Amino acid sequence: MKSADRKLDVLIIGAGVIGLCTAIHLARRGKRVLVLEQQVRPNNATLSSGAGIRFFDPNPQISTWVQDSHGFYEDLAPNLDYSPTPSLYCLNQDSEQGLLEDAECRGFRVLDREQLRARYPQLNWQAISWAIEDPLAGYREARQVWLALLACCRELGVCLEFGRQVISLTTGDNRHRLHTASGVYYAEQLVLASGYWTQTLLQHLGLPAQVRNRTVTIHYLEQSPVPNIPFVVEHDSGFHVRPTASGGLLFGLPQLDFDVPPSLLPDRGARQCNAAWAQLKRYLPELTAQPENIRSLLSADAWCLAEPPRPELLPKTLHVLAFGQGSAFKYAPAATLAYINQHFE
Repeated sequence: MKSADRKLDVLIIGAGVIGLCTAIHLARRGKRVLVLEQQVRPNNATLSSGAGIRFFDPNPQISTWVQDSHGFYEDLAPNLDYSPTPSLYCLNQDSEQGLLEDAECRGFRVLDREQLRARYPQLNWQAISWAIEDPLAGYREARQVWLALLACCRELGVCLEFGRQVISLTTGDNRHRLHTASGVYYAEQLVLASGYWTQTLLQHLGLPAQVRNRTVTIHYLEQSPVPNIPFVVEHDSGFHVRPTASGGLLFGLPQLDFDVPPSLLPDRGARQCNAAWAQLKRYLPELTAQPENIRSLLSADAWCLAEPPRPELLPKTLHVLAFGQGSAFKYAPAATLAYINQHFE
């Protein structure tokens, strides 16, 4: 591509699920879009995602996005595998009781501890008081979804470049200049959708440190036979566990990290793994495997601070898409479309 040809409507940094969904929506509107990815192939949160889909979420807006995104994926690739795994969103005595009433109003069933024991006697429910049942939940294979999104981008004429490290970035109200090893790009709109943005990187690019990272180091435990359990999620701790199609258990416990380089993930070593393992053993005390048999996978999610940045800090044409919190895979198509509808002409 010649320098004169590097003028774009929108430049998206990051070819994960968020970046590719954003590119699809914009390309469908006739925008000239280029997606830059620093890795040869993404191997962060997108492809390490548990790809679990729960139609119930404490936030009704997210539940709606999940439903809409489910339809988007089905239209995008009708043959995309979807494996049903009923989900239980668990609360204890001290959790917000309003969630139970809200869930019932939205058509979900609430199970008490005795009902949980009768339904899933192989699990220990001593620490759980209620669970919101989501019978339509399940999961997709994350790589299949990413490949389907990638194929759609190519069909729409989105330019895709992999293995491109960002060297410098100059932002302005009407034009952004981004320099990589392959050249210089100019775009009217710039979207940062690469997921893990540390304070050091943001400062290096001259941007305000407005993004934080919530890491979910996913653990995989081969277990034969695989226990017949649902997709369990704890409201208060964020711990989750579910069986996988490959035979085994996928589980994790989130933690907040500030300015931790991606090269250190998964980090926290035995401490983080042991904490997640303890939660798992609470539900399945009969597990005979040991923590050293667990394989940890790389996963990191970015999320915006609760307080929005001051308008003067970011140009209106620079966008940080950080949906994260372990949920981007579930509702990326709908959430990115909602953002585009609000912030793009």
